[in-house]
Amino acid sequence: MRSMPPVHRIRAAAAALLGTWIVAAPRLAEACAVCSPNDGDPAQYAFARASIFLSVMPLLLLGGIGWWVWRRARKLAADEAAGVIRLPGRYERPPVPPAEAPSPPVGRGHAIVLRPRQRARG
Repeated sequence: MRSMPPVHRIRAAAAALLGTWIVAAPRLAEACAVCSPNDGDPAQYAFARASIFLSVMPLLLLGGIGWWVWRRARKLAADEAAGVIRLPGRYERPPVPPAEAPSPPVGRGHAIVLRPRQRARG
């Protein structure tokens, strides 16, 4: 009987490893707490509920914020179309008028404000 060439040995070893992996795969999948087929296991139900909660909660939060913004925009648009005048709320500040330029101090102990000379054009 002739010995196998090296390429065939590598292929046979790879096929044997693949076959072993396929046979062992279901047992490896049972290592996951959610994937295990143990019916009635409280840990399995706890992991399943927690993963559903963690998947759905961000969607609910973003959906709620989006719904609130949409509802608020519709209310403001309806108020504007109806001509409702909106007064400032309790914690809203009224607009501040622009400040006037302060006058230079006059009297004893104050420095004299000198302005830069303007160049003569000519």
